[in-house]
Amino acid sequence: MGKKQVAPAVVWAAIGTTICVASAGLRLGSWRHPQPGLFPFLIGSGIVLLSVVQAISHLATVTERAEPLNPGRATRVGVVFASLAFYALALERVGFLVCTLVFFVVLFKTLGRKGWGHAVVGAVIATVLAYLMFDTWLKVNLPRGLLGL
Repeated sequence: MGKKQVAPAVVWAAIGTTICVASAGLRLGSWRHPQPGLFPFLIGSGIVLLSVVQAISHLATVTERAEPLNPGRATRVGVVFASLAFYALALERVGFLVCTLVFFVVLFKTLGRKGWGHAVVGAVIATVLAYLMFDTWLKVNLPRGLLGL
């Protein structure tokens, strides 16, 4: 770790700032009457805050130690990236429920150290909670896909 890890934190701070600026153009509103830009603005602010904390943490690290190359980490990053790409490209055609379930199964199996059972059960729970939050609570029209789910 150390000073070499500051660059990614700076990139994430720039991404968070871009999100804040773009969402501020959508009107923020208030806590009681939120407008479309409020939640993206809060997320962007959180990204900026966490990246600044990360940068300060890495700058405070005195020892610089080379980390050995881990091919497993690169594979996991590739799988997560591919699953995100699948989710973005297939969401309209396949539908929210199926895409979200597949995404979470892949994510939990790839990043978790548990078996398939844990990944599937966790994915089902996360999918149901996401569906309830977006469809029932926030009343968002979710893509139903070819199967109509």
